[in-house]
Amino acid sequence: MEHFDLHKIEKKESLEMGCEKLFNALHPDTFLGFNKKFSKKEFLDWVIANKNIVLHGSNNQYISTFEPRLANCNSKEYGNQKGIYATEDTILPMFYAIKDKDRFDGIADSGRYENDNKEKGYHFSISKDMIDKKPWSSGAIYLFDKSNFISKNNTPTFR
Repeated sequence: MEHFDLHKIEKKESLEMGCEKLFNALHPDTFLGFNKKFSKKEFLDWVIANKNIVLHGSNNQYISTFEPRLANCNSKEYGNQKGIYATEDTILPMFYAIKDKDRFDGIADSGRYENDNKEKGYHFSISKDMIDKKPWSSGAIYLFDKSNFISKNNTPTFR
């Protein structure tokens, strides 16, 4: 049992050092490379937990200037407000990063929820016709300084 705990601590320290090194290497217009020591999700989880960062996912990998736009989401209480939307969640921006807007012409339902035990869960739904079109692409997760955003209904929006 003692050996297992030591291994777990070493793995956590290695993850933290690797994530810190990657974070410090961040540079605009540069994509980060990943090795097999930890996943992109582990890195993003670490960034959210340790840095003042929110995330935005897009299948456009070459955005140089972000401009506020309408959310086009009438189904949500905060929908159709002009802004740049970001989140402290790591899963939702990944979904938007891989959704190919050029091939996707239907409704994509996505969301996050918490159960009574405060455990997170997600739901994602698209039509079978869309699945058959394979509407997925490479994408990018953009990191923003959280202090530049205000929160509307727990959704950070650019000031």
